[in-house]
Amino acid sequence: MYKNDQWEVTNYGLESVTPGAPYVYQIPKGTLLKIENGFYGWVVHLAEKTWIKYPLFVAAFEEAANYHFPGSLDAQVFLDSQVEAKSCHPHI
Repeated sequence: MYKNDQWEVTNYGLESVTPGAPYVYQIPKGTLLKIENGFYGWVVHLAEKTWIKYPLFVAAFEEAANYHFPGSLDAQVFLDSQVEAKSCHPHI
């Protein structure tokens, strides 16, 4: 399974890893592709967290979605979610 400096795809879903991530954060696989206001909720929500290296999260999110739900990630919604996150949170 996929792992980077802050995130790891697990059987649970997507989880933060230390020491890259200073906090424990677990995203259940059943909620990964939840749509909120037309966007993937986690992609927008996690942009609020200043401790997250957003590109690492986005890469891990995509891997987790493809691992747990092959072929289900909507590329346009995924892109729109990232654009929305960046417009609301310019620090990323």
